[in-house]
Amino acid sequence: ESNYMVEAHLRPWLQKHASAGENQETIQRAVLKVACLPESEVEQRILPTYEEFGREWITILGSPGEVTLHLKAQGKEDHCQKRLHAMQERMRELIRDAVFTDQANWSLEHVVGELLASQQKTLATAESCTGGLLAERMTRVPGSSAYFFGGIVTYSDKSKTDLLGIPKDTIQKHGAVSEAIVRAMAENVRAKYGSDYGIGSTGIAGPGGGSEKKPIGTTHIALAGPGDDDIEHQHKRFLGDRERVRSQSAQWALNMLMKKLRDDT
Repeated sequence: ESNYMVEAHLRPWLQKHASAGENQETIQRAVLKVACLPESEVEQRILPTYEEFGREWITILGSPGEVTLHLKAQGKEDHCQKRLHAMQERMRELIRDAVFTDQANWSLEHVVGELLASQQKTLATAESCTGGLLAERMTRVPGSSAYFFGGIVTYSDKSKTDLLGIPKDTIQKHGAVSEAIVRAMAENVRAKYGSDYGIGSTGIAGPGGGSEKKPIGTTHIALAGPGDDDIEHQHKRFLGDRERVRSQSAQWALNMLMKKLRDDT
């Protein structure tokens, strides 16, 4: 019944009342996606655009590890496209490298995959607290087998030793959640798979297991690159429940790789 009503009545009515004349006005939309900045900071950065373009044409939607800016423009098609382009460029200028795409249906892992593919680079992952979430996100993208070699979940200390060759005394000395261990995870998984890049992640997702020195949410992320000394490290403390800590850890790891790939272009 619905299909018949649309085809027999609604579509002819729309065609009649929406003639594409050159004076026709429309409302067009665009987006910018921002990684690893809180919504409040994004808004502070783009405050000048409210006066320049009008607050009513800009909407901010936040989620853990990601903010989407929804932009609108009204008028003739050419005017809308120029205005939306100007809005996007101005916001890129203010937000800088935290913007990862202007495609509404692209995720951060999609952007990372495009960069890896275009540069003919490859990735492998070693995960502890994220439990394979990073690898799962990479493989959401069709064709990811071209650049994602694989991942290892080394959740226990024993698996870090057995699968990645990290000495027991090193783990005992520094603790599994530490800079030393995550650097070894990233470097060793890269060597094991023969990939260009290796990512390691380890942390305390909670709700238990935290301490005064290493509270719940403590996370270490490392990115090993092609050079022997090319290892980057980030130490974060994410707030929220177990799932939020895990999702934030994966998001920051992807963002770390994206920035590295962009810097290398």
